[in-house]
Amino acid sequence: MSGTRDTVNQLADFRLTKKLGEGGMGAVFKARQISMDRDVALKILPKHLAKDPNFVDRFYREARASAKLDHPNIVRGIAVGEDRGFHYFAMEYIDGESASRLLEQLGKFQVGDAVKIATDVARALEHAHAKGLVHRDIKPDNIMVTRDGVVKLADLGLTKETEQDSGLTQTGSGFGTPYYMAPEQARNAKHVDQRSDIYSLGATLYNMLTGCMPYEGETAMEVLSAKEQGSHAPARRHNPDVPEILDLVIDKMMAKDPSVRFQTASELVAALDKSGLAAATLSWVGQEFFRGPASGATRTATAVTAKTEVAGQRSVPTAPPAERYYIRYKDRRGELRKLSGDRHQIRDMIRKGLLTSDVQGAREPNGPFRPLMAFPEFSELVKSRFIKETSDKASGGMAQQIDRYDRE
Repeated sequence: MSGTRDTVNQLADFRLTKKLGEGGMGAVFKARQISMDRDVALKILPKHLAKDPNFVDRFYREARASAKLDHPNIVRGIAVGEDRGFHYFAMEYIDGESASRLLEQLGKFQVGDAVKIATDVARALEHAHAKGLVHRDIKPDNIMVTRDGVVKLADLGLTKETEQDSGLTQTGSGFGTPYYMAPEQARNAKHVDQRSDIYSLGATLYNMLTGCMPYEGETAMEVLSAKEQGSHAPARRHNPDVPEILDLVIDKMMAKDPSVRFQTASELVAALDKSGLAAATLSWVGQEFFRGPASGATRTATAVTAKTEVAGQRSVPTAPPAERYYIRYKDRRGELRKLSGDRHQIRDMIRKGLLTSDVQGAREPNGPFRPLMAFPEFSELVKSRFIKETSDKASGGMAQQIDRYDRE
């Protein structure tokens, strides 16, 4: 990692060992906490964002929120600070994957797995809400699942204390993610409460059960407008294994009027427990999710599809065929070009900055093409790229410095 004249491989008590990923709020590294001799996840706010007090405030707010919470289904915060101009936040290291990543592999979850994950997240919210905190960004990307099957709610960067407002929140600004965001949060994030988290968890549960979003649209505004105007299709229309009782629970979680929803996470936990649908253990526990990367390629899934009954015996899980995406963009000379790849390849290209936020994608070679932001599987990465592109334009020569940081 760079950003100063000398290469930085240690910040305060933490020795960096491996880059795990990158998002709109900076890079996350696997690091070794020297004093405690343990692995941690270390989030580092890039220096170009550290110049904006709003980003710094959000960064430290996540750390402060984590410090208030102590629950087996919430990623624990360990330490926060600044060293040589870098703001860092150390968290519990999770040996596993996000629910979003698992959905990429499986397409959708078995009913028992989806309900167990949703129930564990609801218990995490029950604890956070009791401490006066609203998460405001519940989605599969922020749900981690360890290899032992433990569910952990992560990323408290948008958390709001119910007794005070945040200077980051402005009228008409909803933050969060449009596909999972409650309608009232989109209208004005100042007015969210615990019922907004319940709505987002309902959309997440729907996505885990079906592999689809309850509301679609080519732009964020179209998605939010669809939420205001209509109702979503029942989950069992996409997945016949979903029982009607679970669709009714989802309907109540995602009611447009907050007063019709479950009023507390405790009520939701009780309803999910009463359904008896949650698996005791996630079905994939004990399986290897991934093969090791070959020739620098993105990791690919191994055991991924739900188990099925064949002639009275269980079949061996096999990987589903890779879905193809077709990308349309203009090269440096302004000529229109196309490329194709599977979901992992496209996501990897977005992360590396090979695809900018204005490119378009389609599921068929000849379209129809629409902005990559309209695809739930790419929207968060595209949003991160947009933030980075905007920051680069604003900071002029800072782009080269960030590139060096990324390479290191």
